[in-house]
Amino acid sequence: MKKIILALGTLVGALVLAGAGCQSSQPASPTDTSMTPPSSDTAMQADMATSTGNSIMLTATTSDTRSVHFTWTTPASVDPHNSFLILYKSTPNPALNEGAYWNRVPGTTRDTTLGNFSAGITHFRVCEFNVASNACVQYSNDVSLDIQ
Repeated sequence: MKKIILALGTLVGALVLAGAGCQSSQPASPTDTSMTPPSSDTAMQADMATSTGNSIMLTATTSDTRSVHFTWTTPASVDPHNSFLILYKSTPNPALNEGAYWNRVPGTTRDTTLGNFSAGITHFRVCEFNVASNACVQYSNDVSLDIQ
């Protein structure tokens, strides 16, 4: 019986880590090679947004290639076994299970770049994600960027 429970637990864990159930109707890829780099005569226009007041502090920068670079700092209380979700939505304070799109990154990661975002205002947050409880433990500040 223990072997069956262990096998089922392993399968569920693998599905969660693989991102099963991830909403993907707005694609974002950390290694999107389909983007065209800006021409040399086009100045890079980057918007940087940072807010304060939460345990996880998120900073995001966008370029004219519709990609966003994320950097975040975390408190010492972050569990190293947890992962992070980068949540994004057109309305403020995107949250898990409230219609936000998300991408998962390992718990040791503190920066990443995602690409192929739709043009317009997009709100971003990072959450510390506990796989065992399938829930966000804590959220970062909300960062709003105008994706061109």
